[in-house]
Amino acid sequence: MAQVKVLVVGGGGSGGKANLTSGFSSGGGGAGGYQYNPALAVTQKNYSITVGNGGAAKSTAGIGNDGEDSVFDVGGTPLTADGGGGGGGGNANISGNSGGSGGGGEGTGTGGSGTGSQGYAGGNGSGSGQDAGGGGGGASHTGYNGVIGDGGGDGGVGTSNSITGSAVTYCGGGGGGAYGDVNSPNGGGTGGSGGGGNGGRHTGPLTNATAGTDGLGGGGGGGLDGDGAAGGKGVVIIAYKTDGSDGVSDDSTGGTISTSGDYTIHKFTSSGTFGCVLSVLNPTVTTDDPATDITSVSAQGGGEVTDDGGGTISERGIAWGTSANPTIAGSHQASGSGVGTFTAGMTGLLPNTHYYYRSYATNEAGTAYGTDVEFDTLDCVISGNVILSGSPVEGAKITLIDSDTDVIVDTQETDASGNYAFTELDVTKMYHCVAEYIDNYDMYNAKSLPFLTPAEV
Repeated sequence: MAQVKVLVVGGGGSGGKANLTSGFSSGGGGAGGYQYNPALAVTQKNYSITVGNGGAAKSTAGIGNDGEDSVFDVGGTPLTADGGGGGGGGNANISGNSGGSGGGGEGTGTGGSGTGSQGYAGGNGSGSGQDAGGGGGGASHTGYNGVIGDGGGDGGVGTSNSITGSAVTYCGGGGGGAYGDVNSPNGGGTGGSGGGGNGGRHTGPLTNATAGTDGLGGGGGGGLDGDGAAGGKGVVIIAYKTDGSDGVSDDSTGGTISTSGDYTIHKFTSSGTFGCVLSVLNPTVTTDDPATDITSVSAQGGGEVTDDGGGTISERGIAWGTSANPTIAGSHQASGSGVGTFTAGMTGLLPNTHYYYRSYATNEAGTAYGTDVEFDTLDCVISGNVILSGSPVEGAKITLIDSDTDVIVDTQETDASGNYAFTELDVTKMYHCVAEYIDNYDMYNAKSLPFLTPAEV
């Protein structure tokens, strides 16, 4: 099964903008949602990638703008990271919006909710008066509450991920904006690690909010005199093993492509298409053990292709030889194509010889082999016995002759049971035997018919 690692980060929400006549704080924007799948199944196709923008800066008093969703569209249920919620702003009791992470509340307003496991809620506003807004939620922590006498709440911290080869923190919430007088001397809250922007401050001294970081999905800081700062843009990152062992080829396209260690990385900072090309690995094949139907000149073998490696098995079969690890460069016999079991015959073998055989399968990536199996061919034998008057004859002289040349090949005498056997013969030749025996000065002899193929033991 082909698989990739995927990180999807939504766009962060912008901070709210305070109304300095009726509300004296603003909530930080919630971070974009965080979604990570370390083993997402993929096929060879084009996948639509959507990278959500951060919520636009809020220039008029009111709730900040929500961030946009980022999506890896796998079909069925897409992997979606929701945009962060805008921070509260405007009047003195405005809650932050919900989103991937919730925006911080303003005044007496509460923080917006996060979405499932994508992020946390925003912090609450400090209350009425010269107040302090809550920080936007982050991927790993809620936004902090605004506190009178302390300042705007800090943004919730984000989550670290090493999909690019080094640890990067994503999805920090924006800091809440604060009035900044003696009741909130520390001013705006600090953005959460992971790209959260800092909250603004109205007095002592006036400080404008800062935007969430693009590519990290950070929430924007809450604004007082200046704008509620923009949320950071989201990102989609895809990674897989460069050697193809994840089943994905580095011929895949889309995004900014780089490598880190063993991985190829596609980073999308804007919407596009991931053209997934599956890698073809060597197939997996096993060898049947033992070889069967062994004779002096032939044997039967087989195997099973258990995995096509993501390609097409164009040929499968067996290879054999007198040395270990035989290949298709030598003797071999094909037996069909595709996955599954197969058998094939080995012919032209030598008698009484030690052989190695193994299965093979070929796809676009190359030829893979199973393990070696060893066997011995049988010997080639001409054998018989000599009987005289119904009894076995010991000591009869048996002469083996090449029938084509009449050349004597070998001689021997029968044993006590009258038996004889000539071994290690050439299976391509014809032979005949002559038997001679002298008993009390009487000579007996006999000549056999030619043997086309010697018998086997």
